[in-house]
Amino acid sequence: MLNIAIEKLQAEIDSNKSNPNIKVVGDFLLRQLDLNDKASEKVVQEGKTIKGSIEEMRKVAKTKAVNGCGMLTDQEGFEIVLKYFDIKFTPLTVSTTPIATIKTTTTPIEQNKKPDVNFNVELDF
Repeated sequence: MLNIAIEKLQAEIDSNKSNPNIKVVGDFLLRQLDLNDKASEKVVQEGKTIKGSIEEMRKVAKTKAVNGCGMLTDQEGFEIVLKYFDIKFTPLTVSTTPIATIKTTTTPIEQNKKPDVNFNVELDF
């Protein structure tokens, strides 16, 4: 089933080389199959296509449009793709924790500490 799903996605990507959106979403779905091979059953469903998932994104973006311009974040768009294919996978999210609040477990370097190694650079033969 996994090979059939990969072939289906790759065929749609290859036959739509003039549409870069198909490649982006297709590559995303191929990565999902890599992480979750059970998703292959959803991808091979009759009537489900990469182009169809992009149309779903367009519809959602249109409902959010301001002055005729609708936008989605990457996460929103890919969540719509997963929902379209009925794939139960939560995409990874980027941490919003400010770097300053992240605690480290390292200790400061002790200054003037002598190395534990004896080193001799004698060049006499």
